[in-house]
Amino acid sequence: MTSIADIISTVLQIPGQIMRDIVLAIPMPLARGIFIAYFLTLLVWVMLLPKEEAQFQPSEGGQVRSLKPMTAVSLAIIIGIYLYFGPPLFGGE
Repeated sequence: MTSIADIISTVLQIPGQIMRDIVLAIPMPLARGIFIAYFLTLLVWVMLLPKEEAQFQPSEGGQVRSLKPMTAVSLAIIIGIYLYFGPPLFGGE
């Protein structure tokens, strides 16, 4: 007698294989471009947020700090890493 986990695993193999085939059909440079575009869009969105939406005030009553600069630096580092270490965007090696 098969367990419920075996039945579920067997049933999920079919859609899992279909999803795997679809993902493998996407060229790596396109996937990289989409990924970088996502973080660039996120960076623009963060920079366009109203000042009040991007501030942090410690519960102890400390100084109000803007979260935008460190968020922008973090996103820029992520973008830089993917631009430098990722596969080429436009053909080539």
